[in-house]
Amino acid sequence: MTIEKIKIIDSIGQEYVLPKTFELRSEPSARRSNLLDTAFIHGAKDVSDGMFTPRHIEVSGKIWAATDAEYNTKWDALAEHLIKDNIRIQNKDRQIRLLKIVEISHDYPSLVGFHYGEVSIVFLAADPFWYSKSAQQKERAVITTPDTFQF
Repeated sequence: MTIEKIKIIDSIGQEYVLPKTFELRSEPSARRSNLLDTAFIHGAKDVSDGMFTPRHIEVSGKIWAATDAEYNTKWDALAEHLIKDNIRIQNKDRQIRLLKIVEISHDYPSLVGFHYGEVSIVFLAADPFWYSKSAQQKERAVITTPDTFQF
């Protein structure tokens, strides 16, 4: 069994494979919920739209190297892909589109006698869903609706 590594994919399809020490954590995405206090009823009226909130994705891991020069080369290769726009993260044949980087931490433990660093990157995904690599967007047009809108 092969374990698929996490990939960063840019808008033109270039892939950067993260080291095998990296892992991915995805925060839950909840449905938006809005309650409106209304006169003459007990409780409140639910006026939520049922859509999901954005999701935070954290990718973290360690970069190992034999020398400082090798370490810097590995960090520079990762940083080069992080500054690009319209990137996606791929994990286990699923992808999520990322809006922006929320924060990056990059620590070098100084008490260790070898070259390694700990990296943590938090991304914001405005669209909170993971899609198949070959997913296609679909558009639906609403022609009629049972509701009437007054303007």
